[in-house]
Order: sequence, then C-alpha cells, then structure tokens
Amino acid sequence: MKLNLLFSALLGLAITANVSAQQIKLSVLVTPENATVLLNGSSIGVTPFNDRVKLDFNEYLKYKLTIKRDGFMDTSFWIDAQNYKEFDANKGYKLEFSLKRKYKKIQEGEQKLPMAFEKMVIDFTNGQKIGEVVRNNNKRPFYWEESGMTNATVEFNTIAERELGNGGYEVVKQGKLFADEEAVSPKLLIGGNMKGLNFVSNYTGGFVATNTADVEIEWQIYNRIKNKVVFTYTTKGTYTKANGDAEFVIKEGFRDALINLINEDTFAAVVLKQEKVKKLDESINPNEILIAKYASTYKTRADMLSNSTKSCVTIKADEGHGSGFVISTDGYIITNHHVIDGSKEISVLFENGFNIPAELVYSNADFDLALIKLKGKGFTPLPLGSSEKTVVGSDVFAIGTPKMEEFGQTVTRGILSAKRTFEGRTFLQTDASVHPGNSGGPLLNEQGAVIGINTYKFRGAEGLNLSIPIEVAIEKLNIKTR
Repeated sequence: MKLNLLFSALLGLAITANVSAQQIKLSVLVTPENATVLLNGSSIGVTPFNDRVKLDFNEYLKYKLTIKRDGFMDTSFWIDAQNYKEFDANKGYKLEFSLKRKYKKIQEGEQKLPMAFEKMVIDFTNGQKIGEVVRNNNKRPFYWEESGMTNATVEFNTIAERELGNGGYEVVKQGKLFADEEAVSPKLLIGGNMKGLNFVSNYTGGFVATNTADVEIEWQIYNRIKNKVVFTYTTKGTYTKANGDAEFVIKEGFRDALINLINEDTFAAVVLKQEKVKKLDESINPNEILIAKYASTYKTRADMLSNSTKSCVTIKADEGHGSGFVISTDGYIITNHHVIDGSKEISVLFENGFNIPAELVYSNADFDLALIKLKGKGFTPLPLGSSEKTVVGSDVFAIGTPKMEEFGQTVTRGILSAKRTFEGRTFLQTDASVHPGNSGGPLLNEQGAVIGINTYKFRGAEGLNLSIPIEVAIEKLNIKTR
C-alpha cells in the first residue's frame, strides 16, 4: 500500500501544551472512494472525508482511525497524544493512499498446476478516442496516443505475476523457462484482450486533474497440455487518482480487472479442474498393436527425405489439421491427441493427393498421443528409431504440414538441442522449424528413423520446439514389433 502522510490547515482551536480536548481538520482521500471512515469503531463519514473531529486524550489514550470498504482490506492508523503534539500548531491531519484489494485465495496445496501470464493485447490505434478531458465544463476528446502507452508488456506481466501470486496460484515467470533441466514449465497460459477503455481527466477542482480509467478485459486461459483455450471470461476494472497520468491509471485499471477475475468463483473452478490433467494418466492401450520391424536402408540423405515424405500425412479433423506418419503396412498412423481431440470425422491426406477416411484406435490426452488406422494394406511405413541413442547435437529432420494443407510434407532441418524432463515427462528439444499444423509429424534422425513426435512450439521463441520421444509413444500406444 502506498501511503503518504501529509498535513493540511487546522480549522479548529490551536494545540495546547496539555493536549486535552481539541478539534482538528481531518482529511482522508483514498482510492477507490466511498470507503467508510471510523474513529474508535464509530463511523464518522465516507471518503473523500474532509471535516473536523474531536480528540480528547483525557478520555482515550489513543484513537484508532480505520478505513473500510467492501472487497478491500481494512486499513488502520493510531493517533496518540505524543504524535498529536508533534503536529505544527497550524497543521492538521491528512491521509492519502490506495486501499489494498482482498483476494479470494485458494487453499494452500489445492492448486499445483503452474501458470504464466502470456501477454496483454491492446488493439487501440493512434487517432482513436478513448475518453475525454473536462475543464471548466468544457470537454474535448482524449486520444489513444495521448495515453503515453506504447509497449507495456513488462509492466502488465509484473502486475499479473504479483496479483496471481497473491491469490495463491503457482506462477512461473516466462523468462526463467529452461533455466535448467529442473525448471517448471507453465501448463496454463493466461492472456488478456483490452476490449474497452474509457479515460476521463477532470479538472473541476482547479489545475490538478482527477483521472479515472474504466477498462473491460476479455481473459483467456490456454491449456498447453490440451493445446486449446479452456476458459474465456470478461471483467471490468476501474481506478481513480488525483494528478495520476493516463498510463498509470490504465495499468491500475488492468490490475483491478485482474483481481476481479481472480475473485470470480468460475476462474478458480476452471483452474482447479485443470489440475486433473497434471496427474499423468499411466494407462496404456489395452490392445497390443503388432507391426513389422523396419530398418533404415536409404543410400543418401536426399533419398531418405524423398521417400520419408511419402509416409508422412496431413490429418484432417473437425477443428483443423495436423500431421502424422505411417508405422505399418496395414495403415496404423501415429499423431497427437490434440490434433484429433473431439473430432467426429478424421481423414488422412497423402503426398500423392489420396484422401482416405481414418478411425481412432486409441488416444492418451495426458501424453498427447493418438493412434489412428486406415482401411486397406500396402502403405509405406517409417522405421522407428531410438531417441535414447541419438546424441545432442545430431542433425534431425521434421516433416509435417505447417499452417495450410497446401504445405503438406514440408521438410525442415535442425539439431537435437537437448533432452528435457518436466514433472516426470521427457521431451526432445530441437530447433528444426515447425509451425501450427506440424503437430503429430515425425522427427527423424540422420538415418531416417523416427525418434520423436513433434508436439509443441513455444510462441514468440523461434528454434524452441518440443517432441515426444518415440519410446514414450511405443509404450503408451502398446506397439510391439515382430
């Protein structure tokens, strides 16, 4: 809480040496306003408070001044004979500060799924009216470029990390991701879109303006395990400050809207519900899948990549497309769970243009793996390799369908950057270029054998992509070779 202890003119009697019963001018200005002011437990008015009060130190050794407002923490100050006597004979008592919000905290240990604030989107442009300036009953428009806000990403992140932490949530600072192999990666990403903003600068009191920002923010929670937005909610926030610049009050309005989100039962409910996905589902496909074992027999790299693309496919689902690869002559294909999640119809598009319906055989959401099957025989499979035997620094190749179906079987090259372990799960980190739509495609070693399934690209961080080791897929999908 920011607190400034100031003094104002005394309108009552002069302070005497014995300080018995006196009346002083008491001013209490708080943000937000309409807070109740109590003296020794009895209400004496609401803020902005500006009146004389009686202090009789023969009756009380000290007085407790308390400011209360619903949704905010009570704030108290003590006035005793000693600090009262220290006031200048021509001064009074003035308090000006911001009330601290109350938080609807979750119980300790109830929520362990780490989250991070991703970003704040503000779509206002120069020349767009976002409020008005009122001076002597005259009004003029206030435009976005006058707010002084350019790139406030860092400030918004700092506010969000602090307030979510105050609410009892486990917050991961994005800048510390991959600091070492034991780093905790956020499973939920929170972002906001400021859809409404009204800024009013009121000079009715003279040369000092009282500035108010009312904001409306649409919040979204993105689940990185499910690879989709799992929650959308809109809250409003407001902040008022005398002589506070536009950038400051807008950021504080953002803080107020965020705290209103944290205090919503629906927010806690959806976050706590996501905890279920953190407890890894150790289930394995109950039906054993037998496939023939294939070895890499390519003579050149070009030959390997040219033939490998024929075994890589575009997975067309209800919500878009992803990638996959054939592992058997009778049509078994591995892809990501999130590619086919919730789809009623799945089809597979090959390099030669053939589009074939597919059926879901087994899916594991926690490990983001799925096995689908085509009818028929004669398909060309990719050989399955070993990520454990592939050393960091080795060349690797990603094949998939980035962005659009027209880009199917795109090949990119990189290196195996690292092998990471997060919360009991192992990933292959690579800098091979991947984009939305590559999910489910294979990561190949230099011999053309599959060592991983491309599953995640870190947004805003080129060359930082994760793949599921092929050994994990073989285990969870219960694939056996003969």
